[in-house]
Amino acid sequence: MVSVSEEESIAEWRSSAVPLHRYEVYERDHHITQEVWGGYARHNVIGRKVFNREGNLISAL
Repeated sequence: MVSVSEEESIAEWRSSAVPLHRYEVYERDHHITQEVWGGYARHNVIGRKVFNREGNLISAL
């Protein structure tokens, strides 16, 4: 399932198995630039955090 709210995009996948990890996708280094063609371009870096079953952060990219 995928949905979009005012402030975030939300996605989930479903399974009958208990997941080993929970993932969080986030943006960083966000900025907007004015381009030579008169419009604007959005720039950012998409990162991912991985949490174990206990909710502890085990990886962040």
